[in-house]
Amino acid sequence: QQTDMPMGAYIAASPAVPDDVLYVGTAASEVVAVNWRKGEVVWRYQSDGGEFPYHASAAVTPERVLIGGRDKQLHCIDRATGNGVWKFGTRGRIDSSPVVVGDRVFFGSADRNFYALSLKDGGELWKYKARGEISSGPAVGEGYLVVGSEGSKGEILCFGEKK
Repeated sequence: QQTDMPMGAYIAASPAVPDDVLYVGTAASEVVAVNWRKGEVVWRYQSDGGEFPYHASAAVTPERVLIGGRDKQLHCIDRATGNGVWKFGTRGRIDSSPVVVGDRVFFGSADRNFYALSLKDGGELWKYKARGEISSGPAVGEGYLVVGSEGSKGEILCFGEKK
């Protein structure tokens, strides 16, 4: 089954599709939830931060949608209603797709920091200063989190639990 649905704006990242609803950010400053089976918009989220595109893919939990924007903020959105829950500001655009592990959210920023936040309230738990911008999404497996930073001083960062 194919459903074509005009979104009204350019889309730079892959949608997150955990079930019949997909979640994607657009170049028109929106995050859109679409029931892809019905071809219907469920909700549209637009921040009060002006015009900016989303280049990161969303992370989706049973209750939340998390996505970074070029407005330098990670947005946490209520999955059922499309209302904003919290935002976390950085000093650079966020093209890094976030990942959720347990009750924590991890992502990188063009400000060269890799962040760990509380999923509940967006509070910063820790951050690590890399040598270059972080626009890639982190990978998680076997108790480790791996992410790369950009540029001639780029590096592969690997984080694990403290023992």
